[in-house]
Amino acid sequence: MSLSADEDHQRALVRLNRYITEAAEILASWDAYSDEHSDAEGWPHDPDAYGYRQRRRDADTWEAFAKIRFVALTHLLPLAERQLPDIPPRRVRPPWSWQLKTLRTSLDEL
Repeated sequence: MSLSADEDHQRALVRLNRYITEAAEILASWDAYSDEHSDAEGWPHDPDAYGYRQRRRDADTWEAFAKIRFVALTHLLPLAERQLPDIPPRRVRPPWSWQLKTLRTSLDEL
């Protein structure tokens, strides 16, 4: 049974939302760890443990993104690129075009 375009799009948005939530949780966890394990000037108390946690944060973020990478590349980004020119100019924020180009370049290089 194949999905309609609307159902496919809704599933893609659910997956994107799940990634955004997961990435925010990873970052909040990192911020809490970083605040707790650094001195007043931001230097880590234990550089080795701190470095390990940084790498773990990055790996966790990558694992979360890897779950949506294909749908981002094949569905979400192309749709956003097609829709941006149709948005009234007064509603478009200046960085959107640059952000889409940067995301396209990054996804293509992955």
